Amino acid sequence: MNLTIFKRLAMGYIIILVLVIFMGGYISVKLNLLHHLTWKTAASHGQSISMLEHLLSSIYSIVGFEKKYIVSGDQDYYQKLQELHIYFLRDMDGLDKLLDAPEQRQLLMEAKKYYKNHFTGFKQKIAAIKKGSSLDNASDLSGINKQRIEKLNTSFHRIIDEIRMERDENIQLSSKMSKEIRNLTLVITSLTIILGFVISIFNTRSITRSISLLKKKTKEIADGKFEAIETIQAPKEIEDLSRHFNVMCSRLKELDTMKLDFISHVSHELRTPMTVIKEASIMLDQKMVENTSAGYDDLLKLIQSECERLIKSVNRILDLSRMEGKMMDYHFIESDLSQIVRNALLKLVPLVQKKEIDLEFVPPPVLPPVKIDQERIGEVFENVLGNAIKYTPQGGNVKIQICLVPLENELKVTVSDTGCGIPAKNLADIFDKFKRIDNFIETQRGTGLGLSITKHIINAHGGKIWAESKPLKGTRVLFTLPLF
Repeated sequence: MNLTIFKRLAMGYIIILVLVIFMGGYISVKLNLLHHLTWKTAASHGQSISMLEHLLSSIYSIVGFEKKYIVSGDQDYYQKLQELHIYFLRDMDGLDKLLDAPEQRQLLMEAKKYYKNHFTGFKQKIAAIKKGSSLDNASDLSGINKQRIEKLNTSFHRIIDEIRMERDENIQLSSKMSKEIRNLTLVITSLTIILGFVISIFNTRSITRSISLLKKKTKEIADGKFEAIETIQAPKEIEDLSRHFNVMCSRLKELDTMKLDFISHVSHELRTPMTVIKEASIMLDQKMVENTSAGYDDLLKLIQSECERLIKSVNRILDLSRMEGKMMDYHFIESDLSQIVRNALLKLVPLVQKKEIDLEFVPPPVLPPVKIDQERIGEVFENVLGNAIKYTPQGGNVKIQICLVPLENELKVTVSDTGCGIPAKNLADIFDKFKRIDNFIETQRGTGLGLSITKHIINAHGGKIWAESKPLKGTRVLFTLPLF
């Protein structure tokens, strides 16, 4: 999966953030548990032990007041005893709320039972004394109560031992938990740092490696090497950049080829007439021709003809440059397209007769006027018909058709020949400048500008141009002109 730089960075940050959130959540849970243990150890356990020690002290006070009341019979002692009894039960109920271990609560229930039995026995002893029972019976009750008090004390001490044991266990657990939190924090922090470092290296390397390759290729382009970059594993933006870079290389290579083609065209189209003019001028200057008017006239006509050829070549190059730069001026007027075709055919009649070509043009009876630049559309017909005649063999056939396409509100022109045809792979190239297709072989250096100029003119008129061909069966060039 090829991710963008943003997604790579976002995923790296998300992974680190997940680790941090996990660490924060885990530590929060552990700290909450640690806080609960600390509170339970410091507050609950301490308060429970304090209350138990107070109960132990209270039970001895109760027993003391019981003895004083039995000996003196003073109601003040009995009243104080009742208050201590109420406070003792209330403290035991409060202790019951603090204890949460089942064993401790069970021991507390037994202590309550012993105390209630003790207090009931005390009341029975008082009742027996008031009824005049013997001291032996009272002594028996006193011995029983003493056993209950001892069991009560034993239960309280066992509860204290249980609480202290639980407190020690909680302290050990708190210490262990603190170490776990510390170790986990160190591990996750270290892992986060290492992971962040690895992610940074991975992202940086994937970017810098591809940029270094682009830098190297840029230097190669500066040296005139327009080779494409091989496929690289990089973020999506860098891959897109490399694809655009390859498109640029391809375009630069094409422009370099066009430059060579242009040089070839200039050297062929301009140097040849200039050489002829130069040689003719030398012959005239050195009087290397017969001293007759006919000889001079022939040289002068040759010079004039080559000058016209030179001017035409220069004008075609300039026209194509203006068309490519969108600076060509067009003068649109309503025109009869049939007449434009006839005028173009008149210029080509000598070539048609020389090759004995059957030229067929039957215009439709009714043809609406079309708004065009007459000179430029005439140039289109001269270029298309000239190519058709040029590549049609001796005794071949060239046909021109014009028809109305009502649905598209346009005129469609078809120029077909019976020439050698063009391979399908070369059909798109025939409208490129400096390209020429001969006998199914693309020439390395061409001189053709006609169809390239033709395409620019048709596009400027809002039409379309294309070609259809079958090797050895001929070619059809079609173009449309909209009816404004």
